Amino acid sequence: MINRNSIKKSLGNYLLAFALLAGCENTVLEEKLDTKTRTPPHISSYEKPGLCAGYARIAAQELYGIEYARADSWNLRYVNSTLEVKEESSISDLLNDAEIGDLLGIHYPLSRHKDELDRQGNMRKYTHVAIYTGKNEKGNDEILHNFNGPRYEELAPFLEKHNCKIKEIIKGKRKKK
Repeated sequence: MINRNSIKKSLGNYLLAFALLAGCENTVLEEKLDTKTRTPPHISSYEKPGLCAGYARIAAQELYGIEYARADSWNLRYVNSTLEVKEESSISDLLNDAEIGDLLGIHYPLSRHKDELDRQGNMRKYTHVAIYTGKNEKGNDEILHNFNGPRYEELAPFLEKHNCKIKEIIKGKRKKK
């Protein structure tokens, strides 16, 4: 018996791979693929919980060609350029300066790392990072991250469910076109 979801998933991934190989902008294709049926990149050494920064860094390189310096999530701010966000801003206001492929520094209040110091001796501003992947097929902002396993997820429900806040937008080195 043929499973329609598996065909849809395979076809979507095939189209995305074809577009990337052809040098096309992948954002148009990615926006049309369903959040639940897309397969996140497989990066075996970074798929364990607690390795969100490594997963995001390598996935951003694979998907978008964006390079980020290597660091724990809370130290990415010291080795990459960042944009501060205003606490009271709405998600859409926060993302005004975000581009597809940027990393989002997210404060996760239940993290076991939240009360520790970063490499500069400051309290950790955030303990989780995710890749901003743009709008999904429903027009909602979406992220790709390793939060108890790699997955694409709508941003607003994730933030609300886990009482998280975006603290910074982290910019990587983009390849010149």
